[in-house]
Amino acid sequence: MAVEIGDAGPVLLLFAYAFVFHIILVNFDLGLAMIIPFLKRHGEKTNNQFYLQWSRKYMRYLAIVYASAGVFATAFTVFLLTFYPPLIPLISDFLFVPYALAMVFLGVRLFSISAYWYTWNRLTPEKHYYLGLMLASTSFLVPFTLRLPMAFFNTPTGVISINPPRTDPFQLMFLNPTFWPFYLKSILGSIVLTCFILALVHTYHHHHDKNDDIDADKELESRMVKFYLKIGGVALLLLLLMGTWYLLSLAMTSSFKFNNIIGRFLGKTPRGLDMSPLFVLKMVVVTIQVVLVAFFLQKLLLKNEEITIKDEKIRRLIYLLAPLAVFGIIIGEIMNGLAQFPYLIAQPELVDQLPALDTNTILNPVAAVFDLYVISIFALGPLLLAFLVLMYYLLSGKLGNQTASY
Repeated sequence: MAVEIGDAGPVLLLFAYAFVFHIILVNFDLGLAMIIPFLKRHGEKTNNQFYLQWSRKYMRYLAIVYASAGVFATAFTVFLLTFYPPLIPLISDFLFVPYALAMVFLGVRLFSISAYWYTWNRLTPEKHYYLGLMLASTSFLVPFTLRLPMAFFNTPTGVISINPPRTDPFQLMFLNPTFWPFYLKSILGSIVLTCFILALVHTYHHHHDKNDDIDADKELESRMVKFYLKIGGVALLLLLLMGTWYLLSLAMTSSFKFNNIIGRFLGKTPRGLDMSPLFVLKMVVVTIQVVLVAFFLQKLLLKNEEITIKDEKIRRLIYLLAPLAVFGIIIGEIMNGLAQFPYLIAQPELVDQLPALDTNTILNPVAAVFDLYVISIFALGPLLLAFLVLMYYLLSGKLGNQTASY
């Protein structure tokens, strides 16, 4: 029998609000850090100021996106501590190793972002490039440690004993059957999102920048759009494979979560929340993305044809890819998170041994206080406004046009 959200409904809405904005910004943040060092190095080797200028603009994007993602992550953590305080000792007992590593890698990432920015043009190109490689590597290391707990919440691989709590770190970190498709899906998702957003930015800049009359720069900008369409398109096709692998791994290890995701769409009986409407919506979004990507890839890769950004229809199709990527990630994250509600770990049979896994039973009584939500909404409103303003400047290409001073 399916469960009901009950008093947890407003709590889940606050969680979703903070987490959705956090995860979108993080995906863009990770993708930018993968691109910037190589774009800058390419500009140095070719002595091309166009690439160097855009790599610096990307770095400004990264700094602002990283800071904004941290704000929403803090909000999400505060909500978790407020509404589900018993989860904290439970998580620390079983997941100390991955969370400790996550803190280390997050520290390395913060250091590498700061060091890479403040040593811009102060180190030799080779040394600065090596520092950039450190930054790029954290885009793979941070998701590795933060996706481990989420895979553990699917199926608790590596648990040696529950009382006292003991885990095998090797099994926990490397042998969870849902982890690798989930992790690879996250990396590919950040590449897809970043490439399509940057394709949108360069298309918009190419079409609207009236001060840029240099044909060579226009041609280079067009090349960048095509490059991002290629990389993003191939990553999207690989992402489909990872998504299928992840769904199959859930079917083998957590029938509870799998049945909730598939739900009535494929004749399954959900025991939790029926996520099949979101699953259908996700499939629709993915189908549209695949059709658009197939259109671009068959021109760019198979037929080796030109894509003319001056064509209004082409521009509209490029503009459509970025919001579809954002929407797809939002649907996927919400679906994945709610599919195991009300259990912290998507294995209901473990609740008898660990009652704290049933989040409905440990919900803080303050969740029933209406005033708390009024205060939260009032506090989160400016964050949303700031986020929308940020996205406007990012997508319009207006941010980062100023010359940096040191």
